[in-house]
Amino acid sequence: MTSLFAVGYAIGPIVGGILSEKYGDAVPALVSCLLFLLLIPATLFCLPETNRLVSSKQTQATSLSQGHEREREGGGGGGGN
Repeated sequence: MTSLFAVGYAIGPIVGGILSEKYGDAVPALVSCLLFLLLIPATLFCLPETNRLVSSKQTQATSLSQGHEREREGGGGGGGN
């Protein structure tokens, strides 16, 4: 991913300069804004879902807290005399 960023960082000003010389400054700015607006939703769509991780941590925390409540009530798993 970093190498892709470096390629864009190197080629972007060259392409932008050529477009700017030929069409003026507004066209490269418009093209870059449109690319940004198109690629951000595509990037968000391709990202992995992280709600599973959050929900599994919440489930673990809930089960741990329920286990502590059972111990306080006296039903916690045998170690008493």
